[in-house]
Amino acid sequence: MLKKIIVSVFALAIIAAAAAAYSVYAPNSFSEAAVIRIDEGMSAGMIGRALKSRGLIRSSLAFKWYVAYSGSAQKLVSGTHEIKAGSSISSIVAQLKSMDNSSRERTITAIEGWRLKELAAYLAKEGIASEESFMAAAKINDWSGKYPFLGDPKIRSLEGFLYPDTYNIFIDATPEDIIKKMLDEFDSKVTAQMRSDLRSRGRSLLEAVTLASIIEREISNKPEYDSDRRIVSGIFWSRLEIGMGLQSDATVNYATGKSMTRPTLKDLEIDSPYNTYKYRGLPPGPINSPSLASISAAIYPAETDYLYFLTDENGKAYFAATYDGHLKNIRLYLDN
Repeated sequence: MLKKIIVSVFALAIIAAAAAAYSVYAPNSFSEAAVIRIDEGMSAGMIGRALKSRGLIRSSLAFKWYVAYSGSAQKLVSGTHEIKAGSSISSIVAQLKSMDNSSRERTITAIEGWRLKELAAYLAKEGIASEESFMAAAKINDWSGKYPFLGDPKIRSLEGFLYPDTYNIFIDATPEDIIKKMLDEFDSKVTAQMRSDLRSRGRSLLEAVTLASIIEREISNKPEYDSDRRIVSGIFWSRLEIGMGLQSDATVNYATGKSMTRPTLKDLEIDSPYNTYKYRGLPPGPINSPSLASISAAIYPAETDYLYFLTDENGKAYFAATYDGHLKNIRLYLDN
C-alpha cells in the first residue's frame, strides 16, 4: 500500500514537472508578434501578470518561477519590447533581457484643449519631468528663433503651439525633446496652404490659433460637431469685424484658472485681457492647445448670419442671428 502511494506521489510529481516545463518551454498559441512595455521597477510577478493578461503566456506563476530559477530578475530590460509570435516563457524572458529588443520608449498623450500647465502637470504625474522644469523649458525665447512660425513678436508663449497628440518618447527624454516633437508636429499639421490662406484673409497664425483655442473649449470635441466649430468660428470673426465682444466663457475661465461650464457673475468682473466680456477683440494669445479640427475651423469659418450661439449640456450648439433669437434659445435649451 505504501509502495503504491509513493509511486502515485512520484507520478504526480512527474506530471507537475512536465506541466511546468510545458508552460515554460512550449511555444504559446498567439500567432502575431505582440508589443509589451516594461516600466522601471516592475517585478517579475507584475510582468508575468501583464503577459498573462495579453494572452502571451499560460501561467504568470510559471513565468515568475522561471525568472527566479534562471537568475533573470535583475536582467530584464525596461522599455517597449516586441515579442515574437508563439514565443515560450523561456524565449520571452530571453527577449526581455535583450537591450536590442527594447526601444526604451514610452508613450505620452497630450489631450486636445489642455493648457500648458495641464500638460506640465501630466508629465510630472507620469514621472517624466517636473512641472517646473517643463515650464522653464517652454519659454518662448528659447524656441522663437528655431521655428519661423513662432517669429511673430506678438507670440509671448508656447501656449497653443504644442500640438496635442500621442507621442513615442525615449524614457530619458528631456522637456526640450518633448517640446521639439510637439512643435515639429504643429509645423507639419498646419500646412503651408493653410498659412497662405490665412495671409490672404489678412489674418495671422497667432490670431487663428488663439481663436481655435477658444473654439476648442466652447464646442464639444465630438467629430459630429465639427461643422458647429466652423459656424462658431464665423460668429467670432463676425463679432471681431463689427467690434462686438467675443463674450467667451472659456477665456474667462483661463483668466481665473477655473474649469467651469459657466463662470460666476463675480468671475465675469475679473480685470484681465482674457476677459472677453470686459475687453473687445481677441485675448493676447491662445488659452490651450487646440485640435486640428478647431484650427481648421478658425482658418475656414462658415459664412452665416448668426451672431449668437449657446451649447447645451450634451455639447450641442444652437445658433441665432438676433439677440431675441438667442434669448429664445436660452429659454428652450438652458432654462429647463
